[in-house]
Amino acid sequence: MFSQRELLQIFEIEGQILQFCGPIFFSNSSELKPLNVCQNATFGLVETSQRKLLVTCYHVWEEFLKLRQNNSDAKIAVLLGGNYPVELKVSEPIGKDEELDLATFDVGSILLHCNKRSFYSLHSYPPPKIKNKDILAFIGYTGESRETSIAGAEFGYTAFGLSVSDVSGLRVVADLSKTNTIYDRQVKQQSPYHGGISGSPCFQLLRNGCLRLVGFATSEALGLIQMTHAACLNTDGTISNIN
Repeated sequence: MFSQRELLQIFEIEGQILQFCGPIFFSNSSELKPLNVCQNATFGLVETSQRKLLVTCYHVWEEFLKLRQNNSDAKIAVLLGGNYPVELKVSEPIGKDEELDLATFDVGSILLHCNKRSFYSLHSYPPPKIKNKDILAFIGYTGESRETSIAGAEFGYTAFGLSVSDVSGLRVVADLSKTNTIYDRQVKQQSPYHGGISGSPCFQLLRNGCLRLVGFATSEALGLIQMTHAACLNTDGTISNIN
C-alpha cells in the first residue's frame, strides 16, 4: 500500500485530473433526458500537434454500435462540466484499435462546450516510459456512482491511486489489491468491480508534484486493471500498435 505522503499527493491532484476527463454515456432515446441514460464509461481529452481529440475505449464504441443496431434513436453523449449533456455527433472514430482497446474522436461537434475542460498537451509533454512500482492516478466515472431521476442525472467518480505491477510493450497492468480508492460521494454499495472506468486517462505522479499522462484504463478482471500506453496515439489521431 502507499505511504501517507503518496496518498496525499494522489488525492490533492484530483482537481487537476478532472479537467482532462468526464463521463461518456449512451441514451436509449434521441432525447438526452436523465432517465434515458442506460450505460456510461469515461473519456479523456488530449491535444496533439495537429488536433484535439476525445479518447475512450474501442469496446465502448462497439457497445454503442450494438445499441444503435437495435435502436436507431440511440445517442452517445458526454458531460463537459455543465449541467446538460452534449451529443457526440460522430459517425466513425478517427482512430480505433480493437487489440489496444482505444478509439479517438474529433471534437469539432463539442468544442464550443469544452470551456470547463482542458486538453492535455501530448506534444508539449509526451507520455514517458514507465516501470514497475511507478505510482499512477486516474479518475473513473463508475456506473455504481451514477444516479438518475426525472430531476437530473449525476455521474459520480472514483479516484484511484495505484502502483504499476507489470509493463509489456504498450500494455500496463496494476494490481487492484495494491490500489487505494476514494469516492466523491457515498454510494449504496461499494462493489469490488468498477464498471465505467473504461477510457479513463491515467497519469504518472512525478517527484515535483506534476502529472504526466501515460495511458488509458481499458479493462478490469481477475483483480487487475489494464491500461494502454498513450504512446500509441499518433499526431493525426490515429492509433499505432507499435511500441
